Amino acid sequence: MTESTLNQLIVSDVGLLAVVQDQGRFGYLDSGITQGGAIDGFAYRLGQRLVGNSLSAAAIEITLAGFRCCFSHDTSIAVTGADAAIAIDGHDKPMNTTLFVRSGSELTIGHSQHGVYSYLSIAGGVRSEPVLGSRSVVMRDGIGANLCPGDSVPYGDIGPCLSAYQYAAPPRTESQLNLRYIPGFQTELISNAVVDTFHNTRFSVGHNRDRMGIRLSGPAVNTGVSKLWSESTCLGAIQIPPDGQPIVLLADRQTVGGYPKLGAVLSVDCARLSQASIGTPVKFTAVDPTEADRILWLVKNYEAELKLAKLRSSL
Repeated sequence: MTESTLNQLIVSDVGLLAVVQDQGRFGYLDSGITQGGAIDGFAYRLGQRLVGNSLSAAAIEITLAGFRCCFSHDTSIAVTGADAAIAIDGHDKPMNTTLFVRSGSELTIGHSQHGVYSYLSIAGGVRSEPVLGSRSVVMRDGIGANLCPGDSVPYGDIGPCLSAYQYAAPPRTESQLNLRYIPGFQTELISNAVVDTFHNTRFSVGHNRDRMGIRLSGPAVNTGVSKLWSESTCLGAIQIPPDGQPIVLLADRQTVGGYPKLGAVLSVDCARLSQASIGTPVKFTAVDPTEADRILWLVKNYEAELKLAKLRSSL
């Protein structure tokens, strides 16, 4: 199938924001181009598995939902991530489930009840034009653009005999977020008393948030560090600006920064933070690299078991 004959998704409403995302763009930090990619990796990968895609296929990331579209050809889809009411041609459908849509069908994703980011995965993947090896939109870098009503988004073929599956995704709403992080070398510049206070303080998710990062609100953290040379940042970096309110950097973060950093939040907890509502209480817990590896191993094996459950259900 050539690009000119690809199936087309026709967008009629995007809600607050809708963009194409995949795993991200890697290898260009030295050129000032950040990774981008799905901000909730678990929800993104779950959707790809439900429609039989590779884990590198692109999906549509929808912020706070309110999305509507029609499909030019039969396909299978899944909606994962933030909880939202979804319907196909006015008929209610479940999330985290393989859904078959026919040519001309209209999908509606209502406003999210819990969480921020939803993912629309389509069999064959979204086939927008890749840039530097990725289809991820990073608006701060001028790569791609947000979707608008009337846009046509190409998608691939459904493939042969795709079966339907449903996963019971784990609850994503939490009364308090415990963010596990690996301390960085700059922690040595900060007194033990300040670090202890940081661990014992309950912050909350603030209003200033986007795909670049989330600013927390709470008692000011006085690092005592007034000036640093700018250096590279990473996913989950905990920056402390002059006002003392921590900022956790996310997928579309800047590639360098000069604020002191206490460490980096684990990627799995960055996903949880990205879905948290404004006002959600947040605490930080330091872990060493060995404990971090153990946590990430458990998460990867949990996702592998989800994949095995899908294979077993088809026997």
